[in-house]
Amino acid sequence: MSIFTEWQRPSAKSERVTLADPHDEGNPKQRAFLGLDRAGLSLLIYGPGDILRCFAALGAAAPVFRSAELRAESPYLGRFPGKSDITWMALNGPAGSAISVQCYPQCDIDFVTRQIAVRVSGPSGVLAPPWQFGIGTVGARVPAGFADIFGPADAVPLGALPGLAALPVSVARPQTASGRQVVR
Repeated sequence: MSIFTEWQRPSAKSERVTLADPHDEGNPKQRAFLGLDRAGLSLLIYGPGDILRCFAALGAAAPVFRSAELRAESPYLGRFPGKSDITWMALNGPAGSAISVQCYPQCDIDFVTRQIAVRVSGPSGVLAPPWQFGIGTVGARVPAGFADIFGPADAVPLGALPGLAALPVSVARPQTASGRQVVR
């Protein structure tokens, strides 16, 4: 099953750029970059507004996000039950917010298509504006609008998102490359 038909593909007019590596080991945002760099396919939901509104819109369109689990190593990295080759992260910053879903080799592409992609894109997608859907590819190639949000954004612990309060939230606040603590 193809993940996208012609009407679901991002517009050829949308500019694609390569994200700059933040080179910030220990900051969860570095994990987000590595996922976008290494995954063969990333589904990107992004736009102006805070992460609470972004996640609420995504959860309404793709309810599977309400069943999220954490990957053992991080309160910032989510997965879906039984789908270890699909991970996701939330980002929030002054330019907007985003959810990135990374699909690694051998992932269940039918699950990604049915539970996420067709629900947020194309004529049957119900993702409400101002939120947009885009595609990222290996090498951290993403739509320019997503890159504008990613640059100044910080990773958000998934337990801080609406409906995911049962997930643990990190006790220590991450620091950005400039050394300032991330405050939510």
